[in-house]
Amino acid sequence: MGCPTWLVVAVIFITTVLQSTSAFVCGNFSDLSLESQADIENKLAGCTTYQGQIKIGQFWVGAFVLPNLTSITSLNTASSPFDPTGPREHPSLTSIELPDLTTFHEMRLYNAPVLSLLSLPKVEELGRMIVQPDSSRELNPEVTLKVPLLFEASRMVFTGNFPRHTFYVSNSRLSEDYSDGFLPATASSPIAVDMPVLRQANDMHISGSISKISLPSLEILELVDRHMYRDVYNGRLTIVADGDPLDVTLPSLRDVTDISLSGNFDRVSFPALFAMNGSLSLEAGKNMSYNSAPLQRADQITLNGNITNFNVQSLELLNQLHILVERPVNCKPARAVWDKIHPDFNENTHGFDYYCYTEYTEKEKKKPFPKLAVGLSCGIGIPVWFFFLFALWHSRKAKKDAEAVSKLPPPDYEAEMTARNTGGTELLPDYEPRRSPRGHPDPAIELLDMTRPSPHPPGYDVAVAGSRGVVPVEGCNAEQESGRGGGGPATGNGSQTID
Repeated sequence: MGCPTWLVVAVIFITTVLQSTSAFVCGNFSDLSLESQADIENKLAGCTTYQGQIKIGQFWVGAFVLPNLTSITSLNTASSPFDPTGPREHPSLTSIELPDLTTFHEMRLYNAPVLSLLSLPKVEELGRMIVQPDSSRELNPEVTLKVPLLFEASRMVFTGNFPRHTFYVSNSRLSEDYSDGFLPATASSPIAVDMPVLRQANDMHISGSISKISLPSLEILELVDRHMYRDVYNGRLTIVADGDPLDVTLPSLRDVTDISLSGNFDRVSFPALFAMNGSLSLEAGKNMSYNSAPLQRADQITLNGNITNFNVQSLELLNQLHILVERPVNCKPARAVWDKIHPDFNENTHGFDYYCYTEYTEKEKKKPFPKLAVGLSCGIGIPVWFFFLFALWHSRKAKKDAEAVSKLPPPDYEAEMTARNTGGTELLPDYEPRRSPRGHPDPAIELLDMTRPSPHPPGYDVAVAGSRGVVPVEGCNAEQESGRGGGGPATGNGSQTID
């Protein structure tokens, strides 16, 4: 049984009406100016997509809330710093909230000195976004940006005091894109960049006083084709850190053209980045070290500023290497890597491809410490030295003892002899020459006795003779006394009786 024709027509009609109600495109690439919340309700009733430019009026008061729209081509403030004929500021615009917006191509917000909140809770993709809330006469104290679901972006530019935001972030007002003569931004609380789900972007520029950069899912910085915005900055990461030393670690980044880092860093690390088609530039404001690992291929690497140590051993392909640091760093390891990559390098013809300027002066290599020789010298020399000191001490002691003995006075001779005669001491025995077996002195023995010195001290014979009443006489026998030996001639020494 076939379906009635009227039923088919009814289903098609109802489907068309419901589809037009749930997704209604407005604008037709025209400009729409909104001055109040009533204008939004009247001019955008039923619209879910607006093709064209929506402008926020200069005299908007309070919060600008744009519900139901899921896609916008462009949302701008009515004023522009580059339009001298237009209004210069929005003095009463306090916040911009787009609760249902998921994608937009461009957003330009200028001259809103009291703007405190920009809320895009469902935005996942965007093209170009510029937020510059400072006016020529008044600085914006602080703006909070909420884009928690942003997954993909082309380019985002923020200048002013942003404690929470993403991408081109600057509260130093030194952006080269906006040389408009505005007042410099006041000091703000440190920036915290935290985008947990952002995976891909076209250009990222973060500058100012930054306390934290957390982009754990960011993998790609390159041209995003489905957005209309294009410029020469495709695939660039720029970070300018003016505050306390910052830890820059992007664990998932694997595809980027250029990286430019300047300011105060504790360290920079890209553990998933093995190759890049452009350049990496690092200018350190405070002392830090740099390690290129795991990067293997790049077009150019430039190191400037207060870099105390660097390691480029991981590089296998590099067209230019420029090192100009303020610390005394040894350039030889870098030159060795360069010569390995370019073995035919000639400084005369390609001098600008490689240079390394530093105040480093190579120290003379010290000879190795002779541990073995010193050990042997100490092991042998010290005992020998102690033995020498002991021998010297002993010799000096013996000499001093001998000198002390030599200084003792000899005993008095007369007193000594008197003591011997009175029996105070033992008398020396009389000398008796040896005799022959017949009882006569042996001539040979007598001669021997004559050659020997007398064992008695000088004056001994006189003293003994005096005690006996005998006086020694020259030419008499030493043993002849009065009445003895008178039968022959006298020989030798003798004595005579004194009457």
